[in-house]
Amino acid sequence: MANAASAISQGAGVLLVSLILFVIYATLLIVSGIGYIGQKKILGQRVGCIYGMIGIAGTVLVLLVAKTGIGIGTIIGLTYPILTLVLLNTTFKEDFVNP
Repeated sequence: MANAASAISQGAGVLLVSLILFVIYATLLIVSGIGYIGQKKILGQRVGCIYGMIGIAGTVLVLLVAKTGIGIGTIIGLTYPILTLVLLNTTFKEDFVNP
């Protein structure tokens, strides 16, 4: 019985961490999207880079805590932030000219 309670509390902890990370991701994506449209260096490029780094770290953290293995969600959770970082720092680096 103690093992079941422990498993439930661990599952609730993973759910809470995932929910907090989701709110942070959504906020950063909305702010960076507004910056992308306005071609703002800080709101677009910098916040987008922060999202990319937090997105990668969060996906790895959830992967380590949940211990579910690598699935399609993990691949998508890593691909988008990595692409964001690569594109913001190479292809679109010169597009952000406004402060």
